[in-house]
Amino acid sequence: MSTRTEQVLARKAAIDAERRSQTELHLSQHDLHVQNATNKSGEKAQHAREMESHASENQARKERQDAQKIETTLAELRQKEARATEVVESHRQEVAAHAAMTGTHPASLEGVQRREEEQAARRVELDQQLRRKSAHAEELKAGELESRKEKARAFEKPFEH
Repeated sequence: MSTRTEQVLARKAAIDAERRSQTELHLSQHDLHVQNATNKSGEKAQHAREMESHASENQARKERQDAQKIETTLAELRQKEARATEVVESHRQEVAAHAAMTGTHPASLEGVQRREEEQAARRVELDQQLRRKSAHAEELKAGELESRKEKARAFEKPFEH
């Protein structure tokens, strides 16, 4: 049998050994957490670099597409301008040929003035027609009002004393 002091010392050594093993376990867990955090941080940094690379690639691709669209639009506009110039020139030639044949320009001042005079005469005619119809309508209304008044008088006559 061991003495009380030996028992206390043995018990104290067992408690110290238990504490050391718990501390070692805690430190190893802490080291593992630190390692995991470091790995995760590295992974996040790598992911951020990859995303930045993708973003720059996408931006460059979009800029190329935009530049291509602008070039295409400019080419279409140049073609439309060339076609419009051809049409205008063709029209000028046709007008010149017509003027040479008939001796008058189709859009001459005389034609414009004649058209304006015709339109003014037409407006005057329409205005007169509107006045006649309005006067006729007024006459019909007055006649109808008079006939209603006569009917009302005829209705009231037997009731007068």
